[in-house]
Amino acid sequence: MLLTTQELSVGYPKNPAILEKVNMAIEPSKMYALLGPNGSGKSTFIRTLSGLVTPLAGKIILDQSIK
Repeated sequence: MLLTTQELSVGYPKNPAILEKVNMAIEPSKMYALLGPNGSGKSTFIRTLSGLVTPLAGKIILDQSIK
């Protein structure tokens, strides 16, 4: 399954975006790492990709189906 984002901004309502306009593609059978200091938005980004947090803007596409 190919996971892509287009202009994805993540964060929580009534607060400024933590990450803005993220474009990426995660291909199957490859290993990726998400690095950054504490409080930089890593967990919020993963929660958004998994559907637990609604994106502030942009699209999450899983196998060409927008989520």
